[in-house]
Amino acid sequence: MRIRWGVNAAILAGIAVSAGVLASRLASRPPEIRSALPTPSFGDVRLAFAWDGDARAEVRLEEARPGEANRRLAEWAPGRIRIGKGGAAIARALEAAAPGEREILLKRRGAEVAILLDGRLKGTVRLGTDADATLSLSRRGGITLGPVRTDPAERRLAFADDFARGPGAGGSWRGLSGTWDVRAARDAERGANAFWFEGQGTPALARVGARTWDRYRAGVSARGTAGGAVGLAVGCSGEGESLRGLLFRWTARVEDDPGRREIVRLRGREETVLAAAPGGYVPGTWYRIEGRLTDGRAEFFADGSPMLSATDETLVEGGIALFARTKASGKDPPSAAFDDLRVGGEANPADARAASREAPKPLPGGIRKDRMMKFWSDEAHPAEPRKGWTRREWTFDEAPVDWRVGAGAWETQARWACDKRWSFLRGEIESRERPFAALWLKRRLDPRACAVEAFVAPPFRNLFSYETARDLDASLCADPADPASGYSFVFGGFKNRRTAILRKGKVVAESEARQARIQRGFEMHQGWYRIRIEREGGRLRFRIDRKGWAGEKAGADLAFEDPEPLDAPFFCLWNAGSVPGQAGIVLARVAIESPTLSACEHPDAAAGPARFDGIAGIGPDYEPRPKPAAASVQKP
Repeated sequence: MRIRWGVNAAILAGIAVSAGVLASRLASRPPEIRSALPTPSFGDVRLAFAWDGDARAEVRLEEARPGEANRRLAEWAPGRIRIGKGGAAIARALEAAAPGEREILLKRRGAEVAILLDGRLKGTVRLGTDADATLSLSRRGGITLGPVRTDPAERRLAFADDFARGPGAGGSWRGLSGTWDVRAARDAERGANAFWFEGQGTPALARVGARTWDRYRAGVSARGTAGGAVGLAVGCSGEGESLRGLLFRWTARVEDDPGRREIVRLRGREETVLAAAPGGYVPGTWYRIEGRLTDGRAEFFADGSPMLSATDETLVEGGIALFARTKASGKDPPSAAFDDLRVGGEANPADARAASREAPKPLPGGIRKDRMMKFWSDEAHPAEPRKGWTRREWTFDEAPVDWRVGAGAWETQARWACDKRWSFLRGEIESRERPFAALWLKRRLDPRACAVEAFVAPPFRNLFSYETARDLDASLCADPADPASGYSFVFGGFKNRRTAILRKGKVVAESEARQARIQRGFEMHQGWYRIRIEREGGRLRFRIDRKGWAGEKAGADLAFEDPEPLDAPFFCLWNAGSVPGQAGIVLARVAIESPTLSACEHPDAAAGPARFDGIAGIGPDYEPRPKPAAASVQKP
């Protein structure tokens, strides 16, 4: 019995000691101070607090709901931070904290709150309800609360800019470096893709968007120059020494350099490469660049293919920026071009990809109403695709991100020197050394069954340009490095003497009839040509119609049955000429039908510069096809 009483006495004594220690600690614990926080259902709350070094300091964020006990969301104390989610606490190490100013940023998006401490993302918590919950802050021990600032955020983030305004009107863009301006065609009602944004500099950077933008995806069409670079930055804010952002920077591919892509962290004038890989863009080609920013993680894509990703917990919010680097050369240095910008939040991510449509947007009224344009602009004119086939059309009213430049220069330019109001996508040769212009479809079609319809014309600069007009051509099932390696559909080839189908550079069907050639004079000046190519298995058909002031007329109609069909899934439009700036091809509308039509190729899959040496008799500096020698008769 004595032993039992002794044990109980010891236990009672221990309890008394523990109670005394607890009472002492509670007595020495600083009092708690609670403050309600203004918490919009969609917005940011920024608050500063100062810590005097007291080890007993503590800051606690709680969710307050009517009629219920507060729920702890996050707790900070010297040396640690705890983030709660669904009742479970996740301990996270916090770098050694020194006394001084600290900042808490709460980014509330409905029922979810992202918590940042001193600019670094520490975690996210989910509130019990969307609308009723409010937030409160409690503090104790050497903590002084500073000012609280509330910034509203867009419930449905959506921003778009097609730059449809005149030069000098930068809109909401802020140029941080370099030179930026809108470039416009002479008449927007008579032009395809009449506006785009240009940047020049080493480098050039232009920013748009609010600091509260977060969890978004941004897409822009971009075209870089030879020897330069283009890019898109997300989480971008500030300027000069306060500049912040994650930049996807993409350099050009040239013959002796494959180019490079990288993600660069911008901190004022300092740059840190976070990720990099070889592989550049093809100069003169438009690409769709997309950037996604989600809780400090940035992912970048080009033409829908993943490029690079990187994480930076200090960059969870901010607008976007366009980047360009160009070489300053000559009186008119080249510019990088941007168009069709789309930004969409989590609720509407498709807004960032809106520049890739199955059908083009309506043409300007000046084109739809014009008598000579109705041949190709009438939206009811193209036939419906056959059952089970896919049809895509391009009027080049937006940047041609589905097409890749294989050779030559492809720009939105006037078709007629005498009336520069009318502008279209035009391809021209750049030099006598490379007398060739080619535009390849980035998508792969079904080579066994497809149909292509293109409305084309030669450009007019002066009367000599019509004398040299020739070769409004296309290739199917060819190697992208050599259009002559597949089926070539040559309209007005051989110095505009013949129209033909060629297989690997050899003529397999042809016509020398007048209506099968590019017409001279006023008929050609005002007219358009419709080229239609059809393939079913080994059977190919090549038809040409034209429309001028005299009305619509039939042209060539050629066919060929191939016992050994080619099967490469590629297509291109091209022109070969002899005088730079004179020969060329103008594209008004292109439509492709096929059972399957893939997404755009990966940018690294693009072939090098196309060559043109496989079709005898087409292009410059050639001898006309010799006539058959007359049979000699020996006299007796």
